[in-house]
Amino acid sequence: MLSVRGWLSIPKEIRLKMVDAFLIPQSGFCDVRDGEIYSDGYTIADLKAISIDKMQEFVGNRSTNFEELLDLTLDLISGKTAKQDEGAVDSGDGTNEKSQPAEASSEGKDLPIPARKKRKYRRRKGVHECNRDLNQASIS
Repeated sequence: MLSVRGWLSIPKEIRLKMVDAFLIPQSGFCDVRDGEIYSDGYTIADLKAISIDKMQEFVGNRSTNFEELLDLTLDLISGKTAKQDEGAVDSGDGTNEKSQPAEASSEGKDLPIPARKKRKYRRRKGVHECNRDLNQASIS
C-alpha cells in the first residue's frame, strides 16, 4: 500500500493524473507547515483506491508485486513507456513474453480511464474572515 509520504514524493502533475485515472477521493485537508507539505488532502483510506487489481487493469500486467505495478503505472502516466500487452509477463531480461496465445492479445486497445465525478465543494472561511467574525462578535 502507498503511504502518504510516498504519495507526496510523486510529482504533483502525475499525482493529479493518478487521481483522475483511479478516481481517488479526497477526504482530508491540506497540511503545510513551515513551507513543507505534510498532506495534500489524500489520506491512507483514500489511497487504498490504488489497489493491485486496479493497477493490473490500468497497465495491462498480471504482476502481483505492488511496487512493480506502481512503477509501471507511474511510467505509463508520465509517458515514459507504452501500455503493455495483456498477459505480458516480465522475463527479467527487459523483454516481455506472452503468456497467452497471440489471438487473445489486446494489442491496440487502450483501457478507458473512467470519467471523474464532479465534487461539490463548500467554501471554507479563510483566517482573515474568521478574525473578522470574531472582531464583530466582540464589538456586539
